[in-house]
Amino acid sequence: MEKNYSEEEAKKILNEDITTTKIVDQKMNQAYQEIRSKKTGRGKHRTYKKVVVAAAAAALIATTSLVALAANGFFQKEVVESNDSVSYKFTVDYELSSNKIDVKPGYLPEGYTTEFAENKFCKEDSWGNGISIIPMSTADIKRINNEFSVDKIENVEKTTLNGMEAHVITVKEAEKYRRGNCVLLFNPEDGYVIEVWGYYDVPVDELKKVADQLKIEKSQDETVALPTAEEVEKEKGMQQEDQKWEEKYQQAKEAGVGDDRIVPIGQEIKAQDFDNEEITAVGDGFNKLGYTIENAKYVDSIADYPKENFYNYDEDIASCLNEDGSLREHLRQELGEDGRLKIDESTEELVGSKFLVVDVQVKNYADKSVNAPLYLSTARLQSRGDGTYDMDSKWESMAVPMENWPSLEGPVYFDKPQNVDGNDRIHQFFYRTMQPGETLNYTLIYVVDEDMTEEIFLAPPITSQDAELTTEYFSLKTN
Repeated sequence: MEKNYSEEEAKKILNEDITTTKIVDQKMNQAYQEIRSKKTGRGKHRTYKKVVVAAAAAALIATTSLVALAANGFFQKEVVESNDSVSYKFTVDYELSSNKIDVKPGYLPEGYTTEFAENKFCKEDSWGNGISIIPMSTADIKRINNEFSVDKIENVEKTTLNGMEAHVITVKEAEKYRRGNCVLLFNPEDGYVIEVWGYYDVPVDELKKVADQLKIEKSQDETVALPTAEEVEKEKGMQQEDQKWEEKYQQAKEAGVGDDRIVPIGQEIKAQDFDNEEITAVGDGFNKLGYTIENAKYVDSIADYPKENFYNYDEDIASCLNEDGSLREHLRQELGEDGRLKIDESTEELVGSKFLVVDVQVKNYADKSVNAPLYLSTARLQSRGDGTYDMDSKWESMAVPMENWPSLEGPVYFDKPQNVDGNDRIHQFFYRTMQPGETLNYTLIYVVDEDMTEEIFLAPPITSQDAELTTEYFSLKTN
């Protein structure tokens, strides 16, 4: 069974995704904007939720249209530019088999010597945020349905680097929104595209040098394997299953959350699938837990709470505090329908936040010890006025990345940690071994924006995909 990730691990995973799959996963990432599990770890701890592979990229209004034709090449590309986006649409000759290539850097900027994954380089004190070199074959182009796009761009410089056509793409307000710039190299004659991606603090001129001095070696006898018919059919089947689940989800969303699924303080919620013995066996019994909120309150300051019980006080909390331990105001911005920041200053606002302190009791009903998930995830449920709540109210705004603000979706503090060092802390801070029949009392702390406090509910860890559609929620009201 999968484990939920801590916030620090989630950051690393997200950073690696950003720096490794900007092209190959572009189409998938657009569809994944509606992923309701979002981040794991300190954020929402929803392990089982499937993503819905759905929407194609929105059509762009073209102000410039170029068609680059390569005689006897593996692909042709169409470049369509709008005011702040650029899209690439490929026509590929899949009757031809392109040769594999091996790509290595011939130049890296000073300090970028740590290779944290293949062809991914960073500074020693900035793990995961650096430079990535990503080759894309015709098979990769096929996997993204022959197109990808980059939005919120500042400029596309068309030039020649490393003997190839190159597009140098810079994005708007890269530092504020922690976005990366990139260089694309196109080689239709040999059938590949290479992206050199750099975090916002890597100078664009340095990215151009990296791209211009890449060492590219083409295999003479090894070709790129395209997806087989069986693989294509398997992927279609998975997409059909995802679509069926999405339909179930939409039905549940329309019905909303009834009062019968809202549990008051002092009443226990047993984990979803509590009686499912198959999940008990596979999941080592973590669905055999019962959670009770005994008290919940909002406080202004955490000055009296031990720093060592915060998951990552120095990086996630300290910079967000005033001298008295209260939270400073932070800059927040609206999200678009695609789940991403609009990058539009007209939607920004300064907001205050409070700490939500929750006292919890959990009981292990299993007849064996359990590695128990002890976090509770936040949900924002907005009343419809008819006795039901929106099941999945939008987090319609969030702190801009430059704020390095704690997630609103999960705890930042746990006063009974068992896993406090190294990788155990990174992966399992909000977990603890519980013996058969054991009851544990503990405290969690969350960060909540002031204008959301009346709409925050808490939910136990999700144990299965379908159970999420019927989960119960803790009300935090004491009257």
